[in-house]
Amino acid sequence: MSGWFLKELSIEGFRGINNEGAPLVLKFKPDQVNSISAPNGVGKTSIFDAVVYAITGRIAKLDELPAAEKGSSYYLNRFHGGGVGRIALTLLPAAGDGVTVTVERDTSGGRLVSATNGADGNAILEDLNREFVLLDGRTFQDFIDLTPQKRGRSFAGLLGLKRYSALRQALAKLSHSKVLNNRFAVGAREATKNSATVAEQRAQNAIKEAYGALTGEEFDPAECEDFLLTKAHSALHGIALLRQLCEDRSFEEIDPTACVDAAKAAEGGEKRDELATLLRQQTDWSDAANAAPSEADAEALVALAEARDEALQHTQGDMFRQLYGLSEMILSDPESPSVRIDAASR
Repeated sequence: MSGWFLKELSIEGFRGINNEGAPLVLKFKPDQVNSISAPNGVGKTSIFDAVVYAITGRIAKLDELPAAEKGSSYYLNRFHGGGVGRIALTLLPAAGDGVTVTVERDTSGGRLVSATNGADGNAILEDLNREFVLLDGRTFQDFIDLTPQKRGRSFAGLLGLKRYSALRQALAKLSHSKVLNNRFAVGAREATKNSATVAEQRAQNAIKEAYGALTGEEFDPAECEDFLLTKAHSALHGIALLRQLCEDRSFEEIDPTACVDAAKAAEGGEKRDELATLLRQQTDWSDAANAAPSEADAEALVALAEARDEALQHTQGDMFRQLYGLSEMILSDPESPSVRIDAASR
């Protein structure tokens, strides 16, 4: 295992770093401990993510997002016109000449690694991809959770974590004790925690939907909170009806009830309800009109009536009157044989 020191880092078009045509360049002193300090929301996490991706080929927090979140779409900076994110690591070995390893990622997720001085860039990155080269919070926690035998007693002692690890292991054993669970209502607390987790997930989904409806943009869970609140405030301020309610207020200070009342007032209040009633009545009348007979139906009825009148014309006269009177007399006489026969046939 060889040793490497980071001398310079160059980033363009990756995560929250745009700098199109003018990469962000950070210079380090290989013989000293270096640190990056800046206010929240200016890109420290993006710098760390760039180094992580260059060395490991992935960013876990994005790859582990649900498929619907499209985590891979958040690797590159959306405002960079080149469609390629580029990360260059200038490294100095413990002995020998320095080398610059450049890693590029395109919009389809393709990765290209190159290196200066004829060096094997992939081999160098693979050599760097080992424990604690990138000491993020998750790696640090995993290190603490390992047993001292697996972690190495000397290394654990060097970091001063041996007692902390022993305490965590003792607490883990206690957590499986039925007496402890009953005394501290661990089961009930676990149920409360699970319920809170579900409620949190629903709230996050609601926030994403509301953010998209308000700003017209896709919610990026990897963006810092201040950036998202600024975008939401700008979208509300852009609505003329609500602009006065947003003036000189942060997003958290805007009164949602006042915004709803302003929208109702603009819609007309009672007059709006009256208009809705009239529109419903108009719809009912239209439906009733559509249910009436059509012109074709009326023409068919007239034709049937004319046919009936014509048939009646052919049955009029003295013969028809006599036949009708004789039939009525026979049918009204209970002793008539015809009636008895007809009744029997029924």
